[in-house]
Amino acid sequence: MSLSLSEVRTDDVAPEDRIAFWEEVNAHTLFGLRCSTFNNDLSLSSGQRRVDGLQLTEVKGSPHVVDRSGSHLASEREDSLMISVLLEGSGFFHGPHGTSALRAGEAMTYSTSDAHLFGFDTDLRLLIVDVPLETLRLEWAWDPLAAPSHLGRERVATLAASLAQLASGPHTPEARIGELVRATLRPATASPHATYLRAMQAMRERLSDPDLTPDAVAARLGLSARQLHRVFAAEGTSPARSLLLTRLEAAQHELVHRRALSLTDIAGRSGFSSPSHFSRAYRREYGLAPSAAREEALASE
Repeated sequence: MSLSLSEVRTDDVAPEDRIAFWEEVNAHTLFGLRCSTFNNDLSLSSGQRRVDGLQLTEVKGSPHVVDRSGSHLASEREDSLMISVLLEGSGFFHGPHGTSALRAGEAMTYSTSDAHLFGFDTDLRLLIVDVPLETLRLEWAWDPLAAPSHLGRERVATLAASLAQLASGPHTPEARIGELVRATLRPATASPHATYLRAMQAMRERLSDPDLTPDAVAARLGLSARQLHRVFAAEGTSPARSLLLTRLEAAQHELVHRRALSLTDIAGRSGFSSPSHFSRAYRREYGLAPSAAREEALASE
């Protein structure tokens, strides 16, 4: 975990003290809760970082359940909306809106002022974005009660990918995380740039599909082809051009780093309809054939 230099781990304390230690850590860094396991075997780590004015927490480790209720709700902690994105593992969430199963790539939103139960039945990797209610109301001009409780994979994909990249290294750009959070919570009012980021993520997720077109990307985002074109025009490009460059960039990476793959394999994995289509597009963009580019890379080592 590289999210924070002040990473804490339950493995640093005696096994019999780990649950109490984890509860104390959460009380100071997130909010008060009660932790339990099925066999008292707890192995968790967490790290935090301020990102675009928001607090991001990464939790990794073994199965467990946390319960926030009773005296925990009476604490003096400032109320926040939590967006918990599950990157790895599976679990469930029980709160005011009922019980929801949670799979990797999905998210839950919940207020710290509400009682809830959050359980994980496998090893997990969870990223939690803490948005103060004051920020929601005064800066984002939005009623936090309007937040959906369960967010599916498609809606969360861009935010999850950006948060995972941010948590993996300190050099990831941070400035647009808040914008992505807002776009995830209410996509109908997302800024053009946030919509552009979602469109690019949609392209990357289906890049190997030769039938993926700008129209298909627009449909996935709930936009018309004209609306998507305007979004990309604001970025100085077009959906078709961006899709082509994304395919070529993926192919270029595999040419250099996956040398056991044939050009036919690379063309298919990058979503080109045929090796000849790939070669023509590559030559037009880079001025040489893919085979020549691979030979140059080998010669430069």
